Amino acid sequence: PSTSPSSEDTNQSNNIVRAASLTKITTATLFDDAMACVRHAFACVALAMTFCAMEDFDCANLKPTVTSLRPHATHGMGANRIERLRKSEDMLVIRGSDDVSLSRIPTYNEIMEFHRFVRVPKFRASPPVSDKSVTTAVQSLYKALDATQKLKEMSNDYDWDGMRLLIRSPVLSEELQDATITLRGAASHLSIDARAEIGFDWGSCAWRHCGAAADAQEALAELNNLSGVLEPFECQFIINIVERSLRDMIAVLPADLQKQTPLPSYPIHESRNVLQQDDEFDGLTVDDDYLEALERFRTFDIEAEGED
Repeated sequence: PSTSPSSEDTNQSNNIVRAASLTKITTATLFDDAMACVRHAFACVALAMTFCAMEDFDCANLKPTVTSLRPHATHGMGANRIERLRKSEDMLVIRGSDDVSLSRIPTYNEIMEFHRFVRVPKFRASPPVSDKSVTTAVQSLYKALDATQKLKEMSNDYDWDGMRLLIRSPVLSEELQDATITLRGAASHLSIDARAEIGFDWGSCAWRHCGAAADAQEALAELNNLSGVLEPFECQFIINIVERSLRDMIAVLPADLQKQTPLPSYPIHESRNVLQQDDEFDGLTVDDDYLEALERFRTFDIEAEGED
């Protein structure tokens, strides 16, 4: 009998060989594609690290700093107080104006430099609050409260320059801000409700709880901008906001941190109609008479229309 393979066996063997070849080709192709993706990913990472290193070297060594920056590079940007004073002197020569008040106002660059390099790191830092720092912060609150009493006297005497100097003094600015930041972080000395009553700084409480500290800072800023424009009784109203905010912060302090001496008397502010009422016409009486007259006119008009 013949032992040669049949045509069916030959076709089957050819199919098996072809399938094995395709499997090898597919596996090799997948391996090559995977290696290409890995090489591309490594190339992207290496390129990104190279760019980061170049940017880091550029910012650290090539770009000018505050100490190495040429003076003419920032001319006109209000880089510091010296340039503002020089600009004020130029205006004196050109226009004959001796107003130096504008030279005292810090520029936006100076404000943001202080905010980024001083205030923001202070917000982010969480150093342990000691008993000494808490005591110093409480003393700063009492000093600020005493300063509000001086502001009241100055506003009654129309001493606008003295008010501005006192508002911009460390007692009502840096020391008060440092005191509120310290007390807000004193978790071992104050309760959660007490620290929430103090609240965050006015410049950083947009999405946080604005407490008594922000109210005091906002009122002081308004008084600083409008002193000399407002009347004394209007200044008293704004100073009252500052005083009330300071009293609220002192009220939430533990008893062992508060002073034993009583606080200054707190006057209750009332309407001018009540404070300056006349014997004949009271503010409420005038309002009642006015409403009664309107009612008579209305009744008269209705009766006249009915007769027609």
